[in-house]
Amino acid sequence: ITCTGTLALIRDGISIVSTPAAGIVRMLNVSAGNFVEQGSVLAGLESIEFIRLQQEFLEAENQIAFYREDYKRQGELTVENAASVRKMQAAQRDFQSFELKLNALRLQLQVYGIHADSLKPDQLTSTFLLRAPFSGVISRVNATPGSYAEQGEEMFVMVKDQLLFLKLAVPEDVLPMLKNGQVIDFFLPQDSLTTYQ
Repeated sequence: ITCTGTLALIRDGISIVSTPAAGIVRMLNVSAGNFVEQGSVLAGLESIEFIRLQQEFLEAENQIAFYREDYKRQGELTVENAASVRKMQAAQRDFQSFELKLNALRLQLQVYGIHADSLKPDQLTSTFLLRAPFSGVISRVNATPGSYAEQGEEMFVMVKDQLLFLKLAVPEDVLPMLKNGQVIDFFLPQDSLTTYQ
């Protein structure tokens, strides 16, 4: 039986993958219609902002050790009445401010998929990877290698595989032959060589 139809999906099954920073698209690993697993690399972007973020994190990590020791030393001097309480409070403020900055930078790196504790000064990278947020089908790719992408730009549109439905216009005379659970092969108009079940 040959018939026509349309693909439909639940609106909640669509996800837009956008870039967290501006950059140049250096690689694309997928094209429209590809199925991808959660965490798969979709694209790689080269970004100066990403390099700066890594630098800021490592500098803040170095500075936090200084402020932690200064706060500890000022606390010990205050106990011995050798330093004023004001100096100890200033040291506490500086330490807590840098601790906050370090934690914020750690979260920003996490958005790029970088585990901050594994970052080393001699291992900085200019390229960050966009990964699939869930397993599904790439329905649209809005980038090409070498193109420039703005921060927040829509790079990919993904569809959760299990939320995709096929609506077929079946002739009435063949309806009695259809059975529940029957396997149907179909293809998309733009790619008649690739079939799906």
